[in-house]
Amino acid sequence: MDATHARAAAARLLAHRHATARVGVPQTHAPLPPAGTVLDGALAPATAQDAYDIQDALTAELGPVGGWKVGARGEATPTCAPIWRSLRHDEVSAPVFAGDAVDYECEIAYVFARDLPATGTPYAAPDVLAAIGSTHVGMELLTPRFATPAANPAESLVMLADGLHCGAYILGAPVPGYRAVNCATQPVRVDVNGQTVIDHAGGATVPDLVPLLVWLANHLAARGQPIRAGNVVTTGSWMGKRGALEDGTGAVREVRTRFEGVGELRVRFGTG
Repeated sequence: MDATHARAAAARLLAHRHATARVGVPQTHAPLPPAGTVLDGALAPATAQDAYDIQDALTAELGPVGGWKVGARGEATPTCAPIWRSLRHDEVSAPVFAGDAVDYECEIAYVFARDLPATGTPYAAPDVLAAIGSTHVGMELLTPRFATPAANPAESLVMLADGLHCGAYILGAPVPGYRAVNCATQPVRVDVNGQTVIDHAGGATVPDLVPLLVWLANHLAARGQPIRAGNVVTTGSWMGKRGALEDGTGAVREVRTRFEGVGELRVRFGTG
């Protein structure tokens, strides 16, 4: 997508963000619109590259970038979106205000210790893993701005352009260096308000996290938005989505997530 249309699409998405603020209490707000009604015509992304062009235009307004979310289903081509620095919270001790968030996901994330700029040669797994400074448990708060799920691939591209619903990212304490995990056997436990709701092995949406990291490093280097030292990269949920405001038994007050051998993250939710 050319720069003029990308900037116009980003401006429309920004206006839509303001118009749908505080959708975390759905009974007091109108239903969210289909994504295809927000970006249509010449402003609608026709390809993933168009969506990334719009992301970059959004970054010019919402940046700087504090990290990236990357994910895929099985062997599908990954997708990614920026986590703007204003959305990132590291090792929080005070209660988190869920704000507009509707769901949360518990994830494994990596913070990079050095830049991975374009070099003319694609990065391989050893290069990418050597650039990682620490491994973390993380939580993403999701803030949908469109009716979900997407009704068709065109709506999915609009959601990609808008940043894949990221409303905030909370990063747990670091484990130094790169910590490998087995996506089939990694133990995961999630307690909500003191009650265990997830206690299983595996759960990632891909068989291996490393190809996601390598794909992202090369994609961003080619895009001119390389991974920078200090950026967090989160690699997708291990437990699907759960309600950030209500979890079936009442209001969510505290979520404690443990990935055995990686660490633990405790997030308390406040009322703002």
